[in-house]
Amino acid sequence: MVVKDATGTCEGLQALSVSQRLAGCASVLGFGGPSASSRTGIDTARFNVADLLSSGDYLLSVLEMLDDRAKCALSSSSKAILTEQRRLRPDTAVRSRVSLAALLGARAAGWRMTHCHVDKRSGDWSTRRALPERDALADLRALSVCGRPDCALLVLSPFTALSMLRDMRVLEFDKCAIGDAGLSVLAAAFAKGAMPALTIFDVRSNQIGDVGLISLASAALAPPAVVSSPTSTISGSLSSPMSCSSGHPPLSRLRTLGLDYNPRVGDPGLQALAKTVGLRALPSLRNLYVDDREHEGLVAACAGRREPIELSSW
Repeated sequence: MVVKDATGTCEGLQALSVSQRLAGCASVLGFGGPSASSRTGIDTARFNVADLLSSGDYLLSVLEMLDDRAKCALSSSSKAILTEQRRLRPDTAVRSRVSLAALLGARAAGWRMTHCHVDKRSGDWSTRRALPERDALADLRALSVCGRPDCALLVLSPFTALSMLRDMRVLEFDKCAIGDAGLSVLAAAFAKGAMPALTIFDVRSNQIGDVGLISLASAALAPPAVVSSPTSTISGSLSSPMSCSSGHPPLSRLRTLGLDYNPRVGDPGLQALAKTVGLRALPSLRNLYVDDREHEGLVAACAGRREPIELSSW
């Protein structure tokens, strides 16, 4: 069906130029007439034909309809296609689950994987080796890991450059047992300016205690850090980092913080968090999820903000 037709079209155009290859894929989308549309079963009504005709990105539209494995295989089959992919750097569709192989394959094929959800059906996220590329997660805007301690361990390993996650908006670890050690790793990265765009940080049900929460609260009080931003070459590869100041304190855009279902958190951890909130750190925070919603110090600190923070629990 779609995969078969797309594969055949791509193979038949391997010897042609990129522009000819892109134009040839118009028939796969059904732009060549009703027969092509009925053959592939693709509803072309949901495409803006004028925009696609003007941009010439037919091949990218075809590949976007495929699953990640087929997409990576097709776009990697020709150097000309791969060059075009890396030049355009299009986003992939949001997939329900992503394996490590699909994530790395999409990046190698010139696609920008922006959303990554990992659960027990996401395939291998083995910790037997480090990520092949230090910047393999750099394009992510949302990373959600549910019940996969192996994936969490890989993300939090010393070989993963958390400072590269400049566009990360949502970071969730649910039932991944990262504990105080894992939260401390993230806190240290936050203090150094990692993930400046983060708006949702959820670490519920992760066996976190006072030590981890204190480290997070302390990180939020750190001054604006001088961070290293990689410079991009024409080919899209990353060159040597360039130092610059973010100009904002850690987690300055964080709006939602999920800490509930961590029964090891006691008064010392909540007191540290209350102090951080009281000192006007985490300026954008609006929703805070904790187990003890009646902790006096925390309740007072949240209510004393110019825009009060809502204390909740799931």
